[in-house]
Amino acid sequence: MSKISDAHDEAARLRALQSYHILDTIEEREFDDLAAVASAICQVPIVLISLVDENRQWFKSHRGLEASETPIEQSFCAHAIASGTDMMIVEDAHQDDRFKDNPLVTGSPNITFYAGIPLISKDGFSLGTLCIIDPNRKVLSKEQRYALKVIAKQVMDKLELRKQLVEMEALNLSLEKAEAHSASLLQNLELSSSRVQSLIQQAPVAIIVFRGQEMVIESVNPPMLEILNKKGDIIDKPLLVAIPELKGQRPFDLLYSVLETGEPIFGDGTAVDLKRNGKIERSYFNFTYAPLMEDGKVTGVIDMAVDVTSQVIAQQSKQALNDQLESKNEELAIINREVILVNDSLIKTQEHLFSLNSRLVESEMNLQTLADNMSQLAWMADATGDIYWYNKRWSDFTGQDLERMRNGGWEIVSHPEHAQRVATKFKNDITAGKIWEDTFPLMGGDGQYRFLMVLYFFNPDRPFFFSSSFPENNRPKKLFFLPFPSTSSTEAMEISLSILGISASMNAFLSTSHIAFRFSDPRPVHGSLWIQ
Repeated sequence: MSKISDAHDEAARLRALQSYHILDTIEEREFDDLAAVASAICQVPIVLISLVDENRQWFKSHRGLEASETPIEQSFCAHAIASGTDMMIVEDAHQDDRFKDNPLVTGSPNITFYAGIPLISKDGFSLGTLCIIDPNRKVLSKEQRYALKVIAKQVMDKLELRKQLVEMEALNLSLEKAEAHSASLLQNLELSSSRVQSLIQQAPVAIIVFRGQEMVIESVNPPMLEILNKKGDIIDKPLLVAIPELKGQRPFDLLYSVLETGEPIFGDGTAVDLKRNGKIERSYFNFTYAPLMEDGKVTGVIDMAVDVTSQVIAQQSKQALNDQLESKNEELAIINREVILVNDSLIKTQEHLFSLNSRLVESEMNLQTLADNMSQLAWMADATGDIYWYNKRWSDFTGQDLERMRNGGWEIVSHPEHAQRVATKFKNDITAGKIWEDTFPLMGGDGQYRFLMVLYFFNPDRPFFFSSSFPENNRPKKLFFLPFPSTSSTEAMEISLSILGISASMNAFLSTSHIAFRFSDPRPVHGSLWIQ
């Protein structure tokens, strides 16, 4: 049953019709030939291949009628596709309440008889009809009805193939015309042998006719001879004698099914192995096997075929490419998951590094703040003895900053009588990796010299301006610290322990050892802490 029977599916049906890209196309001989065959079989003057659009019915072929479309309100075909039957017949429209006042009945073309077969897509949508019209009353025979259904099937096959051609963009105009030729000519009709032969030979579709249990070839037209790569001498030969390679192939076995049941068989993209140019080649065909009727009996089979090898191979290639694409997509999905994992790991590493850097910056700022706020002069140097940092107390006392010290050197703050000696001893002790201990006068920002006592621990990784001397063999040694003018001994000790980084355990050691603290100030504005 057509989906047009459900009114809610009308929008879907119209979308299906539009997908065929057939409306308002030029006339095509293939459809006109089918209309001509239907006219000849049913003996009617008007045959239409009608497609029902939203507001009109448009005719792909309109034999016997000049108009190419009519309003939907006047459409018989709209009723046919909504009827849900495989054929709607109106024997006398003048007596039918649905149509007696229709302008097409009361005026030209004076429709009296109408028969329409819905053209149903493979998705179940009624796109239109193959319809026949006569201004006189008429009754169709059983054979005529059957023939109309076969022709309608061929029309729909043509529409489906045409749609595939548009979608795939892989076939050319010749294939489109070939599919048009696949329209069935006569099915189940009692025609004279001469008329059948004439129709077969003139048909643009590949046709071959078999008779009897041996499937003797009675007639074959040029298009079929071209497909089989044979000459006309195969006529009157049994099929397996003319084409022995067909033995055991399913298309051959299906011929006997038609001969036995009288029911037509349709094939789409069916594989057949044929001997061409001395070798077996595989080709693909759309075919129709129709029973040949004489005196009400099945006496043979009519085979109509279209070579669709190019189309099938293109579809197979498309499927292979789709399979490869799906496989690649799966590989990319795996790689993407791995990249996400690596990226997550990098983010965590970056966050950890950021945390460490923040702690390092905080530590350096704490050290800078501590050093800048203590009352002692402090500096740091690299492994060669080049000083790269002075604390704020240094700048406050000397009036010199790091840039000026680098440009002028220690000579600008050292006493001329001591400068050379101090510099030489400093370099020698550093070179030898020894503790640098010295006392020398240093010029302040007021131009006055004050003596400075220093103790310098050399560390190749980070030489520092002062350090501590720890007990060796349980024997206490002196601990020298930088000068700190006007500082109490208690404050000096606390600063010493804090700045020098003496741990709690070392503090405990000092408290339990026989160590005396003494603050001395042998020179003006100068003090030093001695631990002895």
